[in-house]
Amino acid sequence: MYTTTSVAIAELVRQAVSEGWTVAQLRERLYQIYDRWSLGLLPDNAFEWLEQRTPAFRAKLMSETESILISSMAALALYEALGIVEVQWWTMEDERVCPWCGMLHGTIVGTYEPWFSPGETFTVDSHSLGIMRTIFSPPLHVYCRCFLVPIY
Repeated sequence: MYTTTSVAIAELVRQAVSEGWTVAQLRERLYQIYDRWSLGLLPDNAFEWLEQRTPAFRAKLMSETESILISSMAALALYEALGIVEVQWWTMEDERVCPWCGMLHGTIVGTYEPWFSPGETFTVDSHSLGIMRTIFSPPLHVYCRCFLVPIY
């Protein structure tokens, strides 16, 4: 049942990309899905499980994070189409930069060369981040404000 949940959300994100939804539109659709779940369209124990793991702010967080990922991947596709072979990780260079992104700031890799692979752990100054997906571009984590700069 929970695999179906992740599949439904993935399909929703794909639809959002293909139809050019705004972050607000994606967030609203996620709220609708959560509402449907909360109305009992899932087994009785599913809502308790979901409620424990997805507080109200999660829909907003998911839509913003996925929107950043979609934007970053689109930029990579454009860079590749333009023949750009390297990209540089860039932070906002302010006091809110996390230790992981701070460590990546300014580093360069080949376009579509992964920064990290699933299962890796990125540790900086005793702060560890478990990598859950192949990282080709920001976001590295939720609330990540980083971006890639093409190297000409």
